[in-house]
Amino acid sequence: MGVFATQRRPLYFWKMKKIIIVSAFAFAAIAVFLVLRGPKNSQLGEVSPPPSAVLSPTPSESVSESVTPASGKTVIYTDAGFSPSTVTIKRGETVIFKNNSSEAMWVASAMHPTHDLYPIKGGCVNSAFDQCEEAAPGGSWSFKFDVAGIWKYHNHLNLSKFGSVVVEE
Repeated sequence: MGVFATQRRPLYFWKMKKIIIVSAFAFAAIAVFLVLRGPKNSQLGEVSPPPSAVLSPTPSESVSESVTPASGKTVIYTDAGFSPSTVTIKRGETVIFKNNSSEAMWVASAMHPTHDLYPIKGGCVNSAFDQCEEAAPGGSWSFKFDVAGIWKYHNHLNLSKFGSVVVEE
């Protein structure tokens, strides 16, 4: 036959090759599905605002190292997460998110990755309730909540850290 003759491969070679190719496609399809679906965490779930919620003008927001609002609450971000995980305020009050962790923080409205739960639009993605940049350890970010409801949020840089702001009339 000669040096250039085609060697016949055993049947198991072709079966293994087919199994490897099919497995690679299945793995890729599952990976794409999981990335597009985002986290399925009930803490990051969507909550509709109460019927009495009234949209008001664009909320004020600021990035600062030391912010003291006239009224509102402070949420401390540590390596363990946001504390308190749920804070209750009145409509029009400001919440300060203070980063006391060893990692950066980026507060954003639920649902990840669209950040569109808070109804006032704006910010860098879909909602005005989005820090749009990270705050280094020691930094802070504040947001004025002008719409009553339960507004869930997360650290966009660490999705396992989340909380909620209850805004009452």
